[in-house]
Amino acid sequence: MSNYSYYSKRLLHQLRKDNNKYADFLINMVEAEIIFYKKSQPFNSRILKNAYWRLDNLKLFKRRIDLYYDILEEE
Repeated sequence: MSNYSYYSKRLLHQLRKDNNKYADFLINMVEAEIIFYKKSQPFNSRILKNAYWRLDNLKLFKRRIDLYYDILEEE
């Protein structure tokens, strides 16, 4: 049973790490998109508002991932 517990915790840690990397990648992509839109279309507020909305949602998604894995690690 201890081997199962060890490997499940190790797998859980790896999944958390991979999901955080993916979330960081998506956040960086949206931040780059915001910089691009600010330079190329500074007066198109609809596009910028949409990009900032996606950025906020991705940051919330990353926070939810951390909370979810914290709960799983406690069990």
